[in-house]
Amino acid sequence: MLKNLKYLFALLACALALPLAAGAETQVGGGSITNPVWTPESSPYVISGTLEVASGALLKIMPGAEVRFNAGAKLLINGELQILGTASDPVMMTLNTASSTSGLWSGIEFGPNSVDAVMADGVYKQGSTVQGAIIKFSEGIKLNDASPYIANNQFSNNSVGVNVYGTAGSAGGLVLDSLSAGSNATKIKPLYIVNNTFSDNSVGIIINRNNGRDYVVTPVGYSYIGNKVVTSYIKGNTITGSSVGVQITNGDNNVIVGNIIRYNTGAAITAAAASRGNVLQGNELNNNLLGAVISSADSYIAQNNIKNNSDTGLMIGAKPLFLSYNNFYNNKKYNLNNGVYMLSAENNYWGSSDSTEIAATMLTLNASSTYPVDYDPFFKEESSTSSLLPPFIEAVERSTTASLVYLSGLKPAGMAVYINDSLLDVGRDENSWMFKADLKLGENDFSIYYQDANGNNSSRQNISIQRYDTLAAPTVNSYEKTTTLAKITLTGTKPAGSSLLLDGQEIKPASDETVWTYNFDLSLGDNAWSLTAYDAVSKQTSLAAGIKVVRTKDTVAETIAAEKAATKTVDAKLAARLAGRLLLQVEKGGVIWYVNPGDNKRYLVTLDNALSLFRSLSLGISEANLEKLPTPESKQKGDAALMKRLAGKLLLRVEKAGTISYIDYQGYRHDVTRENLMDLFRSLSLGISNENIYKIAIGETK
Repeated sequence: MLKNLKYLFALLACALALPLAAGAETQVGGGSITNPVWTPESSPYVISGTLEVASGALLKIMPGAEVRFNAGAKLLINGELQILGTASDPVMMTLNTASSTSGLWSGIEFGPNSVDAVMADGVYKQGSTVQGAIIKFSEGIKLNDASPYIANNQFSNNSVGVNVYGTAGSAGGLVLDSLSAGSNATKIKPLYIVNNTFSDNSVGIIINRNNGRDYVVTPVGYSYIGNKVVTSYIKGNTITGSSVGVQITNGDNNVIVGNIIRYNTGAAITAAAASRGNVLQGNELNNNLLGAVISSADSYIAQNNIKNNSDTGLMIGAKPLFLSYNNFYNNKKYNLNNGVYMLSAENNYWGSSDSTEIAATMLTLNASSTYPVDYDPFFKEESSTSSLLPPFIEAVERSTTASLVYLSGLKPAGMAVYINDSLLDVGRDENSWMFKADLKLGENDFSIYYQDANGNNSSRQNISIQRYDTLAAPTVNSYEKTTTLAKITLTGTKPAGSSLLLDGQEIKPASDETVWTYNFDLSLGDNAWSLTAYDAVSKQTSLAAGIKVVRTKDTVAETIAAEKAATKTVDAKLAARLAGRLLLQVEKGGVIWYVNPGDNKRYLVTLDNALSLFRSLSLGISEANLEKLPTPESKQKGDAALMKRLAGKLLLRVEKAGTISYIDYQGYRHDVTRENLMDLFRSLSLGISNENIYKIAIGETK
């Protein structure tokens, strides 16, 4: 009996020394394959090079199959790939340790011509997909302008779990106008990364692919061409043990919803300035170094739990559209590091009910600049991250003359939108909505609410838009288009209740009067004005009525003749007091006169006669003496006695080809050229009324 037992033990020992039975191993080299199906029965599949699923081909990997890759090997998808694992029977994709125990396999790379997934309201219908796979020790899934459906997978010990990039999708950018746009947005479909687990990867998810939307720059910011395009939906994932959980480098309108991102050595989520319009909602961003670092503008940040991070909860460097209903607390350094001027962050929970304590958890001074935060009102206890929020509606004019306007806003993924109790035709999985609203004259009321998949409704947001009749432009009665007068009086009509604006400045206050009268001052040459009406109730400015009058220029002879006729009595004392001065005849359109100290008469100064006039009236001077008369800009003192003696004189610079200098009443020198003549003399002139200037005799040169 003992002998038989010894024999059985010997057989058992031999059996344990033998390898266990397994399915048949399938060796797969590089090259292309067409339409295979990989099954558990033929597993493991061992890939030793780059294996291409060519254009037009389909590779299916069934539940329970195992694929092992030698270091550096990869799947290259230019056709269609369907990995169809399940929670109970996953597809294993890992490093072939029989060939190498170090290095990584090169992952699954989808090329730009690979078959994208077809989705309907977030539900996968057909096309490329990676589901129910365990992907380990690789470079992860690489998406080069490709959008397969990626769901319910486990990514661990990869360099990057999912790496999204491309060139065709990055072609959008600034254009001169919307007509020259050539958007590539239709070439790239939104990407779905849903319900995956990422653990111990260097980075969980990288999005570095613009969705190709062109834009123009307007005074109020970017205006994108075409409908809003979502770059990616990142929903329901768990990401731990990475340096960064989700890294958005480029690509607009990413929807990051319902993820658990924790225990990462860097930030849970980063969004760079090259990305705009991202949605962060209902995420748990806990126990990381940083919760979220958001440098992208127009973000929608709501219902996130951002807590227990070892540095800062939220670092924000660009103005968001919405930042409310979040819970920030127990972040070691700061709940908020703000780099946005006058950040609106109302209706959040900040870990306290005391405003002083709340302010102490916010860093609002960066590089000597202060960035205040408007956080009051605030919640005094945690808010729900699952309740239905009221609709968020982007700003819209509440009064208009337009017959239609567009209402738009952001919404959580999975919600339907109802406007005036009618379902809006927008996919539940979209993150934004738009409604074309036809307006009747008078009040137009709109009631908007969201509804989740279970039929629960949010609170309503009500908007009233007033449509007004277009404000009529003012009219101008007939008038002389050419005149020699310095003033004219015009009349016309305007809408009742409006004010009247001349070149944007009010000249008649609002009243029920419909007739206006106004005196216009005319300068020589063309005189043009823009006349508009403004209605403060409808906040409308009418179209403009143009006024143009040409005041003809008098000849020197005509002007002198008219002035001689008007000059009856000469006031010698006044003339002596003004000797050497330049006079501006303000009631005659700014005509300039020079009172010659030699005879105390006034001489007409025009652009055509000035230099010859001055030469006949001037006193010759050497350059040596002229240098003793400083210009105002020089700030030199000069020769005080000489400055006083020559004040008001015209000087002929005999050593400078007869050029002219004028000495003002303080003794400063002004060098005269044809180019600066009229502007210079206007600036130095003393304004004088007709009544006084008519007391100074007219002088003429021969």
